[in-house]
Amino acid sequence: MEEQKLPLVLVTKYLRNRSNPNAMLTVFQFEREAVVLANWLRDQEVLALSQDFGQDLRHAVNY
Repeated sequence: MEEQKLPLVLVTKYLRNRSNPNAMLTVFQFEREAVVLANWLRDQEVLALSQDFGQDLRHAVNY
């Protein structure tokens, strides 16, 4: 888990050094979006690793 936080720490330090009043807001937005993306990826991985993924063909339409 510590390895995953390292890039965020580096981004935070960089933005603090830029003297931008909105920099921390940008970091918080980035962190929130990263968490949302990580959760979505985890959900997609669970679906993809499911044993029956792609096996339920009863609703498939053949064109």
